[in-house]
Amino acid sequence: MKLIIRLLLVFQVIAVLVSCNREADQVGLQVQPTEDQLEVKLDTSSNYYTYSTLVDVDSVRTKNLSTKPYLGSFYDPSFGKTTVGYYSRILKSSDTIPIVENTFVTDIDSVVLVLGYTGILIGDTNSLMNLRVFELQENLSSEDDVFYHANEEFDVYPFEIASKSFNSGSIDSLDVDGANFRQIRIPITNAEFLQRLYNADPIDNETFSSDLKGLYLSFDEAVEEGKGALLRFDLENKAYLRLYHTKSSQVKHITYNLSGTDVSVYEHDYTTANEEIQKQVLEGDTISGNQMIYLQGYAGLESKAFLTDIDAVFQNRNIAINRASLTVYAEIEEGYNLPPQLVLLAIDDDGDTYGIMESDEVDLETGSYTMHFPRHFQDLILDPDVNHGSFLLKILGSTLSPYRMKIYGPESDEKPMEFKVIYTELD
Repeated sequence: MKLIIRLLLVFQVIAVLVSCNREADQVGLQVQPTEDQLEVKLDTSSNYYTYSTLVDVDSVRTKNLSTKPYLGSFYDPSFGKTTVGYYSRILKSSDTIPIVENTFVTDIDSVVLVLGYTGILIGDTNSLMNLRVFELQENLSSEDDVFYHANEEFDVYPFEIASKSFNSGSIDSLDVDGANFRQIRIPITNAEFLQRLYNADPIDNETFSSDLKGLYLSFDEAVEEGKGALLRFDLENKAYLRLYHTKSSQVKHITYNLSGTDVSVYEHDYTTANEEIQKQVLEGDTISGNQMIYLQGYAGLESKAFLTDIDAVFQNRNIAINRASLTVYAEIEEGYNLPPQLVLLAIDDDGDTYGIMESDEVDLETGSYTMHFPRHFQDLILDPDVNHGSFLLKILGSTLSPYRMKIYGPESDEKPMEFKVIYTELD
């Protein structure tokens, strides 16, 4: 008898679950009068066009942006040449040694610049990279209200103080002074720099930096398509100058960290990019982007999308927006990782952006990104003064990484981007 009761309970639970599994748009139809039923509609007919454009580098702040930047130079067969440099202050050491005037040559055994290396994002691991180190001739301000941007240039002494040629595939882990990590070690032998380093007043960082202003890391530009690389460095805890000396039997070396204030600088040469990119970003072509648009980080490229008939389709209609979305599809390219996320921004009448809409559906295997913005689209319809249907598409966190990607445009024969609106007619 107990078994029968249990079976009856199980069947009742199953019946309830099945009855709850109706299609959402059928719920309540049996009890609602036919003439009062609301009709949910799908619209994919809106006309729109897209094209790529240059990022305004004057608006991209790169001061103290990341302690793990990508540096180097890479000649992308599609996007052309990208070269990234790095300015940094040098912090005073907590260790000191007695200073005797004009004895630094005999006191210093060697000085080495150590740069911790974590990996490669884009490029050829077998390419020979040439890194040159220069000494800053002007101070980098540490004040919070002083901003530096991606195209900054600071004065440096006209001669390099050190250089190193290497390929990223040969960077090994080394155990030095008890620390083991992948690193590039660059000996510095320039006498003028060593003199300033030795004599810099260590009373505090500001005083020290007035004597020794910092370093500039510069990579030679890649000259052959597909060659070069953008390499990631750990410049927070694994980047420093180390001075080995003979002055004291107790302190064998002094460490000066690269930290405190730093500025990354980005340079893109789109005259070396493919013909389609040049047409869109250098010649102002707004048509070819309907086939393919391009996005690139590190103050490179972003793309604009314009919905041209929102007013004609949706104005003066009493509707509620259930869903509005844009889905884009990236071309999958061997050797190039897709960025984790994209972001869609609305553009107002003054050309300023607002309303960040991140891609909340991402499939990196197929290269699809979907951004939803029903509330924003509802506002577009309700407010006749809003700049209707102008959007900016870019890589999320594009100032922090040099991801690049190709996206099929709205008229592509491959995987055209899709703009969808699901709405309900209210009367």
